Amino acid sequence: MGKKNPSKSKQFMTFAEVQSFLGIKSRKTLLKYIRNGKLTAFKLGGTRWRISRANINAFIEYGNNHENGSNGSNIVNETH
Repeated sequence: MGKKNPSKSKQFMTFAEVQSFLGIKSRKTLLKYIRNGKLTAFKLGGTRWRISRANINAFIEYGNNHENGSNGSNIVNETH
């Protein structure tokens, strides 16, 4: 029948889920999008990241409307 779409069933997705959903093969590429401010992610500590569906949708919309990157970082560090 096809793969389950995690973007419809979860509010937050892991890096692996986002990579699969967006068709991004490299973790480094996903990190580059975060560092360049194209995608907002939440760092839970260590190497654990979460990205919200809303941020993924905004990233898709941004990609459809802009060819050039933005400045700034969209990393939210949730560790204290």
